[in-house]
Amino acid sequence: MMNKSVLSYATEQACVYRSVKVALIIGTVLAVINHYDAILNGMWTGTVVLQIVLSYFVPYIVATYGSVMQAKSLELQKDDGTSIKGTVVRLLEEGDRRPGL
Repeated sequence: MMNKSVLSYATEQACVYRSVKVALIIGTVLAVINHYDAILNGMWTGTVVLQIVLSYFVPYIVATYGSVMQAKSLELQKDDGTSIKGTVVRLLEEGDRRPGL
């Protein structure tokens, strides 16, 4: 099985949608916390605008990175013949054999 590229995962509709939602929520919170005085007083300098844009950009990148790494991890598990369900079942079975559990 051929592994997909990071860019192909990052541009999938589900990943973009999730990352935009995270960026809008977290970015708004960060922008208000860090720049409420400039926003309320209308003091929009180039620096403030750049910082507000970065308040949205950074959470988008972090959410995208997390989604891509999760997708790559799942892809590697499929290639190894393992799965999350199989791992959980195996751990539960091992737990039944351990004393005191």
